[in-house]
Amino acid sequence: MFKDLTLPLKISCDILRLYFIGIEIVRNFKNRFFFVILRIHPQIKTNMKFFFILFFSTSVFSQVTFSAKDINFTNIFFDEVDSSLYFISENSSVKYSLKNWQRKTKLIHGDPFRKKPLFPVSVEGENYFLDKLGGIVYKLKRDSLHRIDKSFTHKMQIDCAVFTYKNNIYKFGGYGFWSNRNFITKFNFETKQWDLVSHKNTKELPEGTHQSYAKVIGDYLYVFGGVKNNKYNPLKKEINKELWRFDLKMGIWKNLGELNIPLKYIDLDRMFDFNNSIVLFHQDEIYTINLKENKLIKYQKNGVSLLLSFTIKPFILNNQIVAIFDDGQEKEKQTLKKLDFTTILGPKLEVKTFVKNRILKLQIIILIAILVTIYGLFSALKRSRKNKNKIIVTKKGAFFFKKKRMHLGDLEHKIISLLLQSEKVIYTSDLLNIMDTPQFNYSHQTRILNDVLQKINDLYKTLSQQESNLIVTRKSSLDKRLKEYVIDKNIFVVK
Repeated sequence: MFKDLTLPLKISCDILRLYFIGIEIVRNFKNRFFFVILRIHPQIKTNMKFFFILFFSTSVFSQVTFSAKDINFTNIFFDEVDSSLYFISENSSVKYSLKNWQRKTKLIHGDPFRKKPLFPVSVEGENYFLDKLGGIVYKLKRDSLHRIDKSFTHKMQIDCAVFTYKNNIYKFGGYGFWSNRNFITKFNFETKQWDLVSHKNTKELPEGTHQSYAKVIGDYLYVFGGVKNNKYNPLKKEINKELWRFDLKMGIWKNLGELNIPLKYIDLDRMFDFNNSIVLFHQDEIYTINLKENKLIKYQKNGVSLLLSFTIKPFILNNQIVAIFDDGQEKEKQTLKKLDFTTILGPKLEVKTFVKNRILKLQIIILIAILVTIYGLFSALKRSRKNKNKIIVTKKGAFFFKKKRMHLGDLEHKIISLLLQSEKVIYTSDLLNIMDTPQFNYSHQTRILNDVLQKINDLYKTLSQQESNLIVTRKSSLDKRLKEYVIDKNIFVVK
């Protein structure tokens, strides 16, 4: 009898096993629910037109999709409070929960929301939206958009960098009237106006830019990239290649140096924050930027990241990247996914500094300056010691010994100068010629000459405290009747 039950029991076990496998499959696919977006226009990034296709199946592989409808999205934003992604169009609004992937149609009231792009900002669990052309600020209340500012569309901070710090909204830079701003403004929730942030304590300022990337880490604002105007031709644009840091407490700017990244232009639509780092997509590479550690890591794209589409700007939620990916097989299909960030990274290609090592260069410059100074002081000290017992002759003809001036008469000065400048032997007749005393006879002239030479030698002995004469008299080797006058030129330094 038991033998006859073997087959039915085996079949029942197989059915039960399949049942549990089916439950596990349903559980896994429930968290991976996705919607498919069908693109119908080649300029989808600009006008953001989508077709949604909806179908529902009751099998274990069921998924929820959408009926075909042409929707022109003017705004897309992420609500941090309920972890939902909103697609706002002129006619309708769709909300997708990133927790359970449920879709909900919501009508958000407010013409500005549906008719023009706004910049979303989240502060203390509230959603605010900034007009990209001026100072207008909207607040989302119960699915309605309400204007809360007392500003206007001044068009002077176009493409500015928006950031938050201590539950306040800030702007840096921006373009308008053929020039760029280089200051920071803060929205005052009490006065409903934009206030200028003081930087009176700083000693240096960045150039004005627009389309820059701004990131707050602690009490510091980091700004880099973007576009600036040529100093002499405002119509000519230049790429900003500097990284600046602003101390939000002290109001001090600091130039951290030149970017060490081989990109002519940094596309803001292909950048997003990841904890304290920044992720940048460029062609076939992915860069991660750590501003605090000044580290730049380059990765190669893999099969997953090559399919990443920038129909919406990717963002990070619980260490997972939320983005739209191409289908891979059907070019017109796209899928919204939430993946672990590491799954989009290919092999690591390079690790280097994000900013060229300005500190090292500065240290080298300082070291060279110190060495030059030390060498100069050493050389000066060496010359000073070398010239310690020498007579210094200035350009004006003055004579100094040990920083004391030698007070010489005109004749003494002429005699010493002649002996120093002459390349030939000086005889008595040469010295008598410069005395210019023709009214005296030869004997009188020689007595005057000897007195002058004795005066010079006595002065030198007194100053140098030596017994040797400065001017030496000797008989000529050619004619013993002639006297030669010699001075040691080595004890003189001409300056």
